[in-house]
Amino acid sequence: MTLKHRLLIIFLLISIIPIVIITSFTYYRYTKLIEIQINQVADSVFKNAATQLNNTIDDITHIAELFNFYSTGNYSVMENIRKYRTKNSYTTYDIFASNQNIRYLCENLLFSYNYINCIFIFTPSGPVLGYGNNVDIHNDYIPDTDDWYKKTLEKRGAFYINGISKKDFLINAKPSISFSQALYDVYSKEFLGILFIDCSPSVFDISEVNTLPQSTIITITENSGNKLFPDYDSISGSAAISDDNLYKSTAIYKDDLIVSYYLNYGKLYKEFGVTRIIILAISAICLLIIITVSFSVSNYVSKPITHLSEILATNQQRQMLETSTRYMDRPDEIGVLYNEYNNMVSTLEKYIDKEMQNIGFTNESAGSTD
Repeated sequence: MTLKHRLLIIFLLISIIPIVIITSFTYYRYTKLIEIQINQVADSVFKNAATQLNNTIDDITHIAELFNFYSTGNYSVMENIRKYRTKNSYTTYDIFASNQNIRYLCENLLFSYNYINCIFIFTPSGPVLGYGNNVDIHNDYIPDTDDWYKKTLEKRGAFYINGISKKDFLINAKPSISFSQALYDVYSKEFLGILFIDCSPSVFDISEVNTLPQSTIITITENSGNKLFPDYDSISGSAAISDDNLYKSTAIYKDDLIVSYYLNYGKLYKEFGVTRIIILAISAICLLIIITVSFSVSNYVSKPITHLSEILATNQQRQMLETSTRYMDRPDEIGVLYNEYNNMVSTLEKYIDKEMQNIGFTNESAGSTD
């Protein structure tokens, strides 16, 4: 192996190995850092989504408590609807007065919670009390046979959540989510009616807490599997649920609702992949520069020595001394070497010339003696 190749290998090893180690370490640490940060963001978003959903459920619960315990002066909601337990125990004026009293409370609630469409109380004897924002109940509607009414009764005072659907018994009905709760007398535990709260689908809209909307999906479903948020048909393909997802879920409100979180790692890694490509590109450029510099340096060091060795080989073959003017002007050891070599050749040539002259004189002297 020539000196040039040895120097090239040494330079490459000295320069490439550190770069490969630094690049590998940087790439590994960057990937791990991104993974940790993504998981932290995912946990934060998931917790915020669950918290916001719990707050929404708390608001609905608070509204129901108002109907159970609200009273002002001599008026009480529960006391007011107690007369509707049986037929023929009230007059048309009673229904009008009850509606007027409840309407004030309902209007305040609809003003405070913009996602509420209407609030009604279905009494056992038939009258429906309440108020809606451009929404009302069909006059001929009988709720007793409807599925939502029966399931509400089965809950025995807990909320029944009816998923996104169009309630046909509502005038000007649109797809909505409804909450219904059976009302009972605090003392006698006698059934007094069904509280019905109809809300727009935005009641469960938790997209505001989703800081990674292009790569994550937050879903809310009932434990029966019915979807509440979002509408799966509207999910873009870029954030679609796949096998690459990080999945988290938790149950809230007596395990009736399930919040699920899907984080598309593949989509996120594509977004952060640009930085990884830049890291690798910079390393590749550095390697290319180092290889070029190593090749140049090895040539710079070995070429003068190779040239000098070729001159010496030529001198030996021709049995003569040859000088070289190349590299003499270099201000380093190579320049010194070439200058000293040329001085040595000059000295040897002078010595040889002197010896040849001495030999000539000796021969002339011997001839004249003869």
